[in-house]
Amino acid sequence: MSFSHDVKKELVKIEYDSTCCKKSLLYGMALFSKSFSFKSVVFQSENEASALLFKNLLKELCNINCPIDVSPSGKNFTLEIKDRSMCSRLMSYFGHTDYETSLRINFSNFDCQTCHNAFLAGAFLSCGTVSSPKKDYHLEFTVSYHNLSKSLITLLQELELEPKFTVRKGYNVV
Repeated sequence: MSFSHDVKKELVKIEYDSTCCKKSLLYGMALFSKSFSFKSVVFQSENEASALLFKNLLKELCNINCPIDVSPSGKNFTLEIKDRSMCSRLMSYFGHTDYETSLRINFSNFDCQTCHNAFLAGAFLSCGTVSSPKKDYHLEFTVSYHNLSKSLITLLQELELEPKFTVRKGYNVV
């Protein structure tokens, strides 16, 4: 197992008592997932515990029940919401509208400082990697959308971090 996989296993174990922090965790996982739109929401992970967490949060917070599909190799776990009314319910839950031209973080979803941490944990579970401290820490978020990556940079700067940005193989990397 990689160091990054171990970090994700630890993040999944964190229990948030407040609904606002659970919402922020789910928001980070959904927003940075493979697809997050009014047409489809697709969360995919190599970490089964992350997929289970996403499934449980969807059910608890949005009353959306979604099966986990396991790849034939057993290495990928996918939750896919294709029903437009369920996608719409999820998007609306996070304050997104059908009129938005690009995906950005809706900062109104954060009610407390812990919400920021939960959101970043969710984003990391969806699109993050981190190298072992033995090799010098290096944290990355691979983001599909340019404006979403810029929005993540803004959040990280507000938390007094100094993120950098690059494009690698057509993906935005923060």
